[in-house]
Amino acid sequence: MKLDTAPAIDVTVRVNGADLEEHDDTEHNEEYLKGVKYVECVPETDFAVHLYVRKPQLGGCNKDQIRCDVYLDGEFAIARLPNPYSTPAASSEWDFGAVESTINGRCIKQNFAFARLRTDDGPSKDLKPIDFKQQGEIKVKCTLVRTGKLSKMVTHDVASFKRAGDEVLPEKCLKGRSISNQVALGKAQPLATLPVFVHVDYPYGKQPFATYVFKYRSRRDLQIEGIIPRSPSPVPLEDRAPEDLSPEEARELVRRLRTRDSGRAKIKDENLRIKKEKRNHATLIEDDDDDNDVTITEEIRGRKRTRNSRDSAIEIIDLSGD
Repeated sequence: MKLDTAPAIDVTVRVNGADLEEHDDTEHNEEYLKGVKYVECVPETDFAVHLYVRKPQLGGCNKDQIRCDVYLDGEFAIARLPNPYSTPAASSEWDFGAVESTINGRCIKQNFAFARLRTDDGPSKDLKPIDFKQQGEIKVKCTLVRTGKLSKMVTHDVASFKRAGDEVLPEKCLKGRSISNQVALGKAQPLATLPVFVHVDYPYGKQPFATYVFKYRSRRDLQIEGIIPRSPSPVPLEDRAPEDLSPEEARELVRRLRTRDSGRAKIKDENLRIKKEKRNHATLIEDDDDDNDVTITEEIRGRKRTRNSRDSAIEIIDLSGD
């Protein structure tokens, strides 16, 4: 990412030595001295903040250094002091991707890493959404400083930064944002040298001259938030031209058609069987009705006529006719 107000510096997020692709934040109102981009992250991968400086465009004087403060998910993580004037080269670059500390007199470092964020629909309890406003963000602040004396670091300089654990974050704290990842610290690795503190002065004030914000999201999160388009649905094999099919796709299409035709044949046979059973049932009902019809017998005029009822125990006498 490059800002018009800070043309001497490029700041990016790198994974395995390659810059993550950046996407514009369409809803963010660009602020002076600040830039915001989305980047795609993958869980269980280490990352680093990469700084590239063009010395002729930096300004200031050769006594100046750049203080880079890195914040992860809203928490301060590290501060580094790259010196662009330490070499005669016109440009310099650095990677900042680990927390350095001392534990029981042992020097270690822990790499920055993306990790999965677990959420649920439970109550937020004493957690406030404003405390998670910067969840899913990597922020880098750049300030011009001048260095003073050095001192050995004997305590953890980022004690406030917590390693991502197995705790579950209530979904309400995200306020509708699609965030499924967080930043964690990797396994401790030994360091050969003891980290040091550097005391600095601020000849131009403590206000950063540039701030870079990277909103890291999974590919699915970027699609849900409308930052990148959703993957188009594949065209069904049945709708594609035969000459465009690979041998494997052609065999799969034949298998599907055979399965479909076999299913249709079974359905047709079943329909024929049902129709035949209905016809046989209708014939049986018709024959049964013929045996139960009411019969009327008529004798010579003037005599009583009788009708046989369906109920053989009742005789109906017809007195009409005379």
